[in-house]
Amino acid sequence: MELSELLQWAEMGQKYGTLTVVSQEIYKHFFFQQGELIYLCSRKRGEQLGEFLLAGNYLTRTQLSEALKKSRELGITFVAYMISNKFLSKDQATQAMKNLALTSITDALKWQTGLFEFMEEIPESVLKGPIKLNASQLLMLSAVQYDHELLSTESWHSR
Repeated sequence: MELSELLQWAEMGQKYGTLTVVSQEIYKHFFFQQGELIYLCSRKRGEQLGEFLLAGNYLTRTQLSEALKKSRELGITFVAYMISNKFLSKDQATQAMKNLALTSITDALKWQTGLFEFMEEIPESVLKGPIKLNASQLLMLSAVQYDHELLSTESWHSR
């Protein structure tokens, strides 16, 4: 199955669990609750929420380290900690997660091969997250972004 089919399957089936996709030792985990994407994480450099927040000047590296440590101690998601301690508004956190999801999905759409696994389990700390994203909308936006990147590359090569 392609990633696009997997994301649609999770949403349409209102799935609960963790979709893990792997290619060339890059792991991406998408967490679904009632078909909505509630959190994601990636082992790929540039695809971590903290990196997005640092790049957007939402917080300093010291604040990031402290927030990660405290959220683990409290057993809550990093995002929930950031919102509850007013580092981010819920809208800012939602937009950051959406941008992260778009980057991660767009990258995975480029994969030629890969493996996936769906487990009907979600870590307890992920369940406490305040964000819920529409997988179909993310998939559509990622496909547009992927097509745009492909067209940009093709037009560059044709010069």
